Amino acid sequence: MCEKRGSARGQELACPISDDVRLIWEKVWGADILLLFIPTYRGFPPASWIAFLQRNLGLRRIYLEEKVLEKMKRSIVSAVVLASPEGATGREWTPAIVAANVKWMKQKAATFEVINTYGFETDCVSGRLIDEAEIQRRLTFLAQRTLSAAREMVESLAE
Repeated sequence: MCEKRGSARGQELACPISDDVRLIWEKVWGADILLLFIPTYRGFPPASWIAFLQRNLGLRRIYLEEKVLEKMKRSIVSAVVLASPEGATGREWTPAIVAANVKWMKQKAATFEVINTYGFETDCVSGRLIDEAEIQRRLTFLAQRTLSAAREMVESLAE
């Protein structure tokens, strides 16, 4: 994880991990609207998603300025979790993990949709769940609610 551990010759140390995660997080931090789509595996989010979230903590400490943090408070986030109790180890943890991280990001949550894959004709792993009418209806609602929240945010800032 990236952590500020002091300075070298008067300069702050940068994250020692050389990859594109910082650039991706900078886009997340700068987004006016952020849509998250997270699958689950046996009740948990993918390990890559957890690692990505963990890197955020250190990067925020090193790189974020107060004006960026204030901008984030004026942005909208919506999330979709594709959940299936099949194979889950006693409980579906992904919605709770994602909700906690969205709250921690300090962005306004417009909507949070948990799509349980039971009851649909299409298998979500090998089929095209997106073609189901109910899935399309729920995603349309998410998009409309997200845009509505963004408009409300813009109007409140204009006042």
